[in-house]
Amino acid sequence: MAEDPTPHRTIPNDYHHHHRLHSERREIRLLLIFPGDHELVVSLVRSSLSSHPQYRALSYCRGSLDELKPLTVVFEDGVAPISLGDIGELCDAGPHGVMFQITANLNDALVSFRRSKERGYL
Repeated sequence: MAEDPTPHRTIPNDYHHHHRLHSERREIRLLLIFPGDHELVVSLVRSSLSSHPQYRALSYCRGSLDELKPLTVVFEDGVAPISLGDIGELCDAGPHGVMFQITANLNDALVSFRRSKERGYL
C-alpha cells in the first residue's frame, strides 16, 4: 500500500491541560457547553462509563483548517460530571479557561447545540 503523500495538518493548540484518562476506571471526557450569546465557553470533565453518564454524540465534518474560531475550555479536575444545575454558578464565577482554536464547522455545530436550549453533555 502506498503512503499518503499529503501532509497531515493539525490545529496548533496546547493539548497538555487535561489529565490522563484511567482506562481501568473506564473514563471518558464529556463536554458541557455554557449557555449564553457570548463566545463559546465549554467545560471538559472526566466521567466513568461505570456511572452511566447521559450524553449526546456530536457528528460533524471537520472542514477547512484555514478558518479557525476561538473556544474557551475550562478543565474540571474532578472525575464526576458537574451538576447541570451548577451551570449558572460556573458562568457567574467567570470561567478561567484555556483558549483553543477550532474549525468553523465544529464552532457552528456547538453554537447550534447551544441555541437549541438543550442542556447536557456531549
